[in-house]
Amino acid sequence: MVTTKPTIVQAANNKLTAPEFSVKLVSHPYDVPTTTTEWVDPYTGEKTTTTNQGYHVENRSIEITIKNRPFTPRTNADGIELNPYYRVQVKGSFSEEWKDFQIESNQTTHYTLCNVVNQSNSEDTFLSGPGDYPDGSKLDFRVQLIHGYLYDVLAGRPILPLYDLVADEESDWSIQTISINTETTSPTTPSTTTTISPPPQTETTPEDTNNNNQTQPIDLTTTIILLIGVIALIIGSVIALSVLIIAVGKRMNTS
Repeated sequence: MVTTKPTIVQAANNKLTAPEFSVKLVSHPYDVPTTTTEWVDPYTGEKTTTTNQGYHVENRSIEITIKNRPFTPRTNADGIELNPYYRVQVKGSFSEEWKDFQIESNQTTHYTLCNVVNQSNSEDTFLSGPGDYPDGSKLDFRVQLIHGYLYDVLAGRPILPLYDLVADEESDWSIQTISINTETTSPTTPSTTTTISPPPQTETTPEDTNNNNQTQPIDLTTTIILLIGVIALIIGSVIALSVLIIAVGKRMNTS
């Protein structure tokens, strides 16, 4: 990876000094192991073995480190408290279109219209984002320091807040260019192999038959049929007994 010296893009009426930052491509590779699962058909006894082939993930990302500048908390002319923020953008070196760099969601304020990150309380502000660019890519990154505040553009409405940034002061843009020329190992799609085997055939002795008869679980369907039969027998017996009692009663009344 080649990193060029930061370039300052001058902008009119700016009061802040452009921030210093460094940008690099990093890799956090990991391997997904091969896994094997087995399933036995409860009706046929056939065993299905499925193998999910392991694969390698390069897991690359862009990391940006911004050197913080001392900031003294203060308010603007309207008495609103100001805070330091950084805006980061990226473009292909052969393009003129700048786009907001997709900073990882846990580093930005939720529900915002602006893609900015707060200046940290440490010496540097660290942020990262996707690095899935092909080898040979040449990228321009630029960072701007902003003193401003967030406000809820939907204030007073019964829905989630939606914040936008109001800039009180902005710095020049600081630009760096990197060339991605590292070897990339793309994740491979896991391949699946399925093997079906019949249930094993073993010789059965009379003793084994007796043991199997003692421990073999009763099929659920058979149990339900037996239970229905018992209930039907009980109901039939009650009806027959009722008819018999009525007939005997009539006979006694007649006599």
